[in-house]
Amino acid sequence: EASNNPLQLEERKLDVLDVYPNPHDGAFQLINRSAETILVNAYNMKGGIVFSKQLHAGESETIECRGSLTLHYTGEEINGIKRILSIR
Repeated sequence: EASNNPLQLEERKLDVLDVYPNPHDGAFQLINRSAETILVNAYNMKGGIVFSKQLHAGESETIECRGSLTLHYTGEEINGIKRILSIR
């Protein structure tokens, strides 16, 4: 149940995978915010795989890539999807 009392606000769930900037102009950074290693697969708008990266807990990596992508990430206990947009 929602409340206007600031002491009863629900804790916001931390994103597992951060992408910055989003939208991007050809380069962006992936940041693994989880406590486990994740595998990140990136797919283009036609469903083709563009890259696959393993990121350890707390690790970040800069990616140079054009176009909008869908990122699918998986770990032992987590999985999810992020969409990133290109401004080119």
